[in-house]
Amino acid sequence: MPAVLLLGFGGPDSLEAVEPFLTSLLGRKPPAQVLERVQEKYRLVGGSSPLPRIAREQQQLLSRELKRKTGRDYQVFVGMRHWHPLIEDAVEAIARSGEKDALCISLSPLYASVSTGAFFATAREAALRHPGLNLHFSPSWHNHPQFIEALAESLKTGLSRAASDARDVPVVFTAHSLPVDHIQNGDPYAEQMKDMVERLVTQVELNNIWYLAYQSKGAGSGEWLGPLVEDLVIELGQKGHKTVIIQPVGFAIDHMETLYDLDIELKQTAADAGVEIIRCSCPNTSPRFMDMLGSLVLDHFERGASGNRP
Repeated sequence: MPAVLLLGFGGPDSLEAVEPFLTSLLGRKPPAQVLERVQEKYRLVGGSSPLPRIAREQQQLLSRELKRKTGRDYQVFVGMRHWHPLIEDAVEAIARSGEKDALCISLSPLYASVSTGAFFATAREAALRHPGLNLHFSPSWHNHPQFIEALAESLKTGLSRAASDARDVPVVFTAHSLPVDHIQNGDPYAEQMKDMVERLVTQVELNNIWYLAYQSKGAGSGEWLGPLVEDLVIELGQKGHKTVIIQPVGFAIDHMETLYDLDIELKQTAADAGVEIIRCSCPNTSPRFMDMLGSLVLDHFERGASGNRP
């Protein structure tokens, strides 16, 4: 049977792992003050990133899902760009298993050269060391109907937590900000986000006022995608809104960008502006999301759909 390789960014699975994780991310050892600041953030969210653990749970659930749908045993692997299991190690494990074909699926909904593009490039490079192993690459799934359904379930739950007349509560959809020049150089990230959210709004028949915003802006120079979510929430508070629903749509798995940037930092910013934040969950291991991952595999290996485009 062919194999499946789930690809993600990675995250430290302990406080001790923060330094080597940052070293991989930055390409150099982090300055002491940076390390201390980042370790404190992870301490505040429980001492580690849940991303590696959730990806492993997705690995197990996807294997079961494929077994249920096909009756066959697909081997599912996980590879991370900046933490263990590394993408290179996962590709080597696939080669050792004797599988000749593997479908690579990025766990990032929106295509960016620094995320999905880098995951795929790392896998391709690793595969060069294993002649006879053919890697295939799943297309972007930001607009996949089952992913939209997974987001819709999360949004409906968020709306149910709002005040009695939830229609008066603004909804803000967020994704990680990127330098604008990445978009100018051809990344479809922003267009994919717009397409995804428009489909989600239609799916839910959302009557609330809603906005697109970006979060977790990096420290690099130059213009970044905006508006930033913290600025938008402050503005909504100034307009008299007491509650704002935040739905992160650019992440399939909870990690620092949701657990700290939204659940701690943004909530404090919002509280200072007199605004309550209701944060919708990421898909993580929701049944609809796992069903979508299974569909991507079956579309490629069982139904003959193309799987070599971003």
